[in-house]
Amino acid sequence: MNGRAALLLHQSECRACHVCVDEGIIPEATPTFEGRWGAPFFLVGQAPGPVERESRRPFSGRAGKELDRWMVQAGFESPEDFRRLTYIAALMRCFPGRNQAGNGDLKPPPAAVANCTHWLELELRLLKPKVLILVGQLAIARFLGPGRLEDRVGHRFGERPVMVPLPHPSGQSRWLNDPANRARLSVALTLVGQLRSGLALAQRRRSNSDGGTATAPR
Repeated sequence: MNGRAALLLHQSECRACHVCVDEGIIPEATPTFEGRWGAPFFLVGQAPGPVERESRRPFSGRAGKELDRWMVQAGFESPEDFRRLTYIAALMRCFPGRNQAGNGDLKPPPAAVANCTHWLELELRLLKPKVLILVGQLAIARFLGPGRLEDRVGHRFGERPVMVPLPHPSGQSRWLNDPANRARLSVALTLVGQLRSGLALAQRRRSNSDGGTATAPR
């Protein structure tokens, strides 16, 4: 089985998963992710929200609109361009539910994250993305270990893949109220844009060298 077919099978199996429901962790299984074979970027988030539970499309609520604005600021031509080039998934694939106060979502339970780990790991093995965009503390800690956002956002880590941490775009986050943190975000988005430009240039060079047959990020 080739990589593209293996990814399609993997996606079908993930959409049918109901392990966390069977274990009583969540009442409803709504596995949510989006992406295609060959995507050079891979964005890892925390978990879908209530809007995503209905749409089954990652970052389709208010936080998603802010993320789309960030990516256009970074240099993607449009939100559609960003999503065309990016596989988007999360540590927990289903909506974890609302907190008791009703003013936010529950933090993904460790058991649910553990149940979903193999989905993420196989996607990374199959896709071999060039860039990981890590959104929020949980996703950042998953790849880089514990640490402060202030020490992560605005820096790049690793080489294959390159990892760029971002804060969560949720309107409930107060982290971006600090001007210094907004400056860190701006630097991080510049890094994403440089990586996007670099990938596009590399693809064009390969396309020219093989007679124009390669498909390039535009």
